[in-house]
Amino acid sequence: MYPAQRIRGIWLNKSGVDDPMAGEVKVDEVHRGDKEKNKHANEKLRTGNGAVGKAPVAGVCERKSGRSR
Repeated sequence: MYPAQRIRGIWLNKSGVDDPMAGEVKVDEVHRGDKEKNKHANEKLRTGNGAVGKAPVAGVCERKSGRSR
């Protein structure tokens, strides 16, 4: 399942969550992981810069209540 589908599932209450997100929400994403230059030579991916080899992390936060997922 793609990240956008998971977010929509939370909003539409299809993910097993008790109550869906409602009202105005903020959505943000970040890629977490080590810098390639800081890794040992045998662990480097050697495929470029940016988000290569990093895990995407997304979050949704309701503006009124501050609930986040």
